[in-house]
Amino acid sequence: IYWGYYEHNDPQRRVHHTEIIGNLFERCPQNASSGTGYGIQLKSGNHDNLIEDNVLVDVGGTTRAGIIVYHNAPKPVGSDLAGTNIIRGNLVIRSRNEGINASAGALIENNIVIDAASIAIYLQPRSYGGATYYGSLQVRNNTVYQTTAGDGIRFTHENWSLADPARPTEFTGNLSIVTGGGDGLRPPSDSATVAQNATNGNDNGAAGTIAISATDVVSLTFGDQSFLYPTSGGPLVDAGVAPAASIDFNGISRDRNPDVG
Repeated sequence: IYWGYYEHNDPQRRVHHTEIIGNLFERCPQNASSGTGYGIQLKSGNHDNLIEDNVLVDVGGTTRAGIIVYHNAPKPVGSDLAGTNIIRGNLVIRSRNEGINASAGALIENNIVIDAASIAIYLQPRSYGGATYYGSLQVRNNTVYQTTAGDGIRFTHENWSLADPARPTEFTGNLSIVTGGGDGLRPPSDSATVAQNATNGNDNGAAGTIAISATDVVSLTFGDQSFLYPTSGGPLVDAGVAPAASIDFNGISRDRNPDVG
């Protein structure tokens, strides 16, 4: 799905208030070595869209993310943004580049990304028309599992405080398991809320990181009923922090002490 016009400033060519829910995307493009091709892509300036409960397997060209929303704002960073794009509860398996990518004005929560060829969740600025967009990214309670060499969850190094003050950037309660040699976490600058993320890999100084081992989830075998569930009594249980996703990946309400991931 390629949603919206390529780098176009006409507000009538921006996609908004749409829903992409409950779809299966797989083997697109069919040629795994193709550089282009998309899973779900929302072009720059699109806003108030919901991407939820989709399954994406072997999608995207080798230079494209499985899900990407760019930025939601037709204005430079530092001014108010349009409404938030929401990426929630999606399962992304073997994306051929990044799993999920965003620049500004997005809520990314309760997603599971497995074995992205590059970075599982990548947050980076987007430059267009002489302006650079970044910030207002709420990234919480996602779980990534990388047996490839790609990093887990990574922000590029920017001053993420340059954002809509009503929606400051936050990076909380995410779980990153990396067994292929990539970094677990690369956090945003200290100006963002960074707390109670967990990884078994390098955290690059992420504040409040919970150090774990792979045994702190019940199973690492895809298809098991307990795949990626936190081990009972382990360091992920009740270790999350507000703000947290109000429900978990299965649609069950979280309690006051949410688990990480």
